[in-house]
Amino acid sequence: MSAAYLALVPVASVLVGAILQYFFTRAAETRKELRALRRQAYVDYLRAVTAVATAKDREERRIALAPLTDAKTRIAVYGGSDVVAALARFEQAGPSLIEGPGLMAFTELASAMREGEPSSTDDLRLVLFGPNRDR
Repeated sequence: MSAAYLALVPVASVLVGAILQYFFTRAAETRKELRALRRQAYVDYLRAVTAVATAKDREERRIALAPLTDAKTRIAVYGGSDVVAALARFEQAGPSLIEGPGLMAFTELASAMREGEPSSTDDLRLVLFGPNRDR
């Protein structure tokens, strides 16, 4: 009986190891997919904001609003809590890239989207809006 038991221990160990590896790999893939969906929503949002901000007429602006709404919805679902909060502050400030509160709120939103890559908001504002924009 003890010889059979000793023969089953390695088999059981291999089975447990394979099962654990499956679940850990699956969890890692799920996290990786969530990060990819999150990043894509952030990029799509920034592109849509640019399209709305540079629209030449009312019709072009109306067309640009659909992708913006879609990206905001995906951020609400996939975005980190800090990004959702920053997006809410930007919307509350009046989502404008012309005036000070909107500029600062958008800069903070872009900073939150950087996911663990902190940057100075002053540097981001300079990159996004140039040197001659007020706060």
